[in-house]
Amino acid sequence: LLFRRASPEGFVFNLEKRVAEAHVRVIWALGWSHDDALFATASREPKKSVKIWNGLSSDAAALGTLNSELPSGKVPSATSLQFFPEQVVLPQSTAPAYAIMVGQESGALSIWVQKADQWEALYKVEKYRMHGLTVRRIRFGQVQQKESTKKYTVATCGNDHTVRIFGIHI
Repeated sequence: LLFRRASPEGFVFNLEKRVAEAHVRVIWALGWSHDDALFATASREPKKSVKIWNGLSSDAAALGTLNSELPSGKVPSATSLQFFPEQVVLPQSTAPAYAIMVGQESGALSIWVQKADQWEALYKVEKYRMHGLTVRRIRFGQVQQKESTKKYTVATCGNDHTVRIFGIHI
């Protein structure tokens, strides 16, 4: 179910869209892209656990429609996700692209980048650096520009009672 606030001052919400069977299991996480053009949902399904939806755009009919999905079976049991704080430009490309970090029930963390209508794995955190149990939250900090690369700082926390802080250079 997708609701929209009736007025900026009030707390009345109207049903905007209903998507039957968007996920088969409970939705554990939702994250918006930096420009609100997309939002993603994560569930603990074995396949198609991360889905990307059309967000706020000039076309009101597109709001809440399925945009794309992470490849089936590649990210089973997603429990957390977070879009990068801006579109990223990869070294082998000149076009900016959306990127998302996903945490799983197993403690695994991976980064995915959108190329056209497909999502490709950019990086998977090594086993010795991932969480021992379910990843619950992912949050990005400040972005630092250093010459031709950017450094993204991200913190993750999990059910293993640890917080992991990573520096991602793109």
